Amino acid sequence: MNKNLIKVLIITIIIFTCFLIYFLYRSISKENLSTSNSNTQISTSSSINTDDGDEDIDWSKYTTNDVTLENSIEITTAGIYNLTGTISDGLITINTTGNVKLILDNVNITNSSGPAIYVEEADNVIIELAEGSENYLEDGSTYSGYDDTVNGTICCRCDLTFEGSGTLNIIANLEDGIVGKDDLKIISGTYIIEAKDDGIRGNDSVYILDGTFNITAGGTAIKSTNETDSEKGFVLIEDGNFNIVAEIDGINAKTKLAISGGTITISAEDDGIHADEEIIIEGSTTNIEITKSYEGIESAIITINDGTISVIASDDGINVAGGNDSSSFSRGGENDFSSKSSDYKLVVNSGTIYVNATGDGIDVNGSAYIYGGNITVDGPTNNGNGALDYDGEFVVNGGTFIAVGSSQMAQSISSSSQQYNVIITSSGSSGDEIVIKDDNGNEIISYTPSKAYASIVISSPEFISGENYTLIIDGTEITTFTISSITTSVGTNNRSGTVPGTEMRRR
Repeated sequence: MNKNLIKVLIITIIIFTCFLIYFLYRSISKENLSTSNSNTQISTSSSINTDDGDEDIDWSKYTTNDVTLENSIEITTAGIYNLTGTISDGLITINTTGNVKLILDNVNITNSSGPAIYVEEADNVIIELAEGSENYLEDGSTYSGYDDTVNGTICCRCDLTFEGSGTLNIIANLEDGIVGKDDLKIISGTYIIEAKDDGIRGNDSVYILDGTFNITAGGTAIKSTNETDSEKGFVLIEDGNFNIVAEIDGINAKTKLAISGGTITISAEDDGIHADEEIIIEGSTTNIEITKSYEGIESAIITINDGTISVIASDDGINVAGGNDSSSFSRGGENDFSSKSSDYKLVVNSGTIYVNATGDGIDVNGSAYIYGGNITVDGPTNNGNGALDYDGEFVVNGGTFIAVGSSQMAQSISSSSQQYNVIITSSGSSGDEIVIKDDNGNEIISYTPSKAYASIVISSPEFISGENYTLIIDGTEITTFTISSITTSVGTNNRSGTVPGTEMRRR
C-alpha cells in the first residue's frame, strides 16, 4: 500500500477517534447530571392528617325544618334547618349534642351586640350556601354577655364545615370573620369577608378544598393557631381562587401549611405565606402571586414540588427561618421558630419561581437543595443584602437558577453541587438583557433583570466542564470564560477579593 495513503488513513482514524471521544464526553457529562438529579427529596401534603368526619354523616336520617327568620332563634335539636329571611338585630344560637346543618338561602343577619351565628355546643355543624343565594352576616363592634373567646361573626366551638354554591358576605366589626375552635373545613362556595382582625381562623386546622375567597383583613386573612397538638395547627389548601389583602400575614399556620392547587393573590404588610414548622407547595395548577409583603414565603422548612410562584418582598423573598424574624413582632407579626438552625432547609424539586426582594432574595439559615425547576431572583441593590444568602450549603443538582443583585454580600452556589455554575461580577441596569452563548453561538441563558445589579449567579444543565462561553449584556459582548470547576468565578468578587476567572472586559 502507498505510504502516503497509509499516512492519510492513520490521520483520518486519529481525527475520527478524537471526535468520538469528545462527543462521548459531552454525552457522559450530561448523563451524569441527569442521573444525579434523580436524588430528589420529596415531601407531600399527604403528611397532614385531615378530619373528614363530616363526610360520614347520613343526613337522610335527620328531620328537615323550614324556618323564616324574623327574630333571634336558638337551635337545641339536631337536624337540618332551611333558613331564609332577616334578623335585623339578633343571631342564631346552636346548643345541642347532635349534628346540625344550616342551609342559608338569602339570609340577612345583623347583630349590634354579638355574633351573627354562635355555636355554643354541637357535635358537627355544616353551613350550606344554597345555590344562587346571596347571604349577609354582620356582627357588632362590641359584644355584650360573651367572654373573650367569642370573637367572630360566625363563632363555632365544634368542627365546622362550609359547602354549597351560594355566596356568603361577612363583615366582622369586633375581630374575626369566621372562627372555628376545632377543625374548620370549606368545601365550596363564595366568601367575601371584611374583618377588623382575622378573616378565617381555625384553632385546630383550616382545610380548604375549593371556593372563591375575597378577604380584607386587619390581621391575618387565613390562619390556624393550635400549638399544643403536633397533628393540628395546620392550613391545607387543595384548590380555589383567593384574593387576599391583609395588614399582617396573608396565610399563617402554627405548624404546617400545604398548598396543592388554586390561584392565590396576596398583598400583605408582613409575611405573604408563613408557617412555623413547614411549608409545602405542589401541584401543576398551583399559582401563587404575592404582590406585596415584608417577607414573602417563610418557614423553618420549605419544600416546593411544583407550581408557579411570584414573590415581591420589601425584605427577604424566601426566608427559611431566621434573618430579620424579630422585625415581625414589631409589626404585629407572629413568627415563632423553635427548631435548631441545622434543621432549617429549602428543597425545590420543580416549579417556576420568581423573587423580587429588597432584602435577601433567598435567605436560608440552614441549607438548600435544588433538584429542578426554573428559579429567577431579582435581589437587592444595597450591599447589606444579597440575592442569595445561606449559612450551610446551597446545592444545585438540576434546573435553571439565576440570581442577580448587589456584589458586596454575593454568595456563589456550593461546590458540592453536581451541576456547573458561574458567579459573575459585572454591573448593569434594569432592562439590560443578560445572555450567555456557547462556543457555537447557541443561546443557553437569557434573562432581563428588573433593577440594577452588580453580580450574577447562574446554574444551568447546559454548562459543561472545559467548554467556553460568552457573556453578552445589553447587546455588548463583555467577556468569554471557561467552565473550569463546579463553581467558576468570573471577575472580582467583593466578598473575598479577586477570584480566579477571566477579567471583565468590554469588547
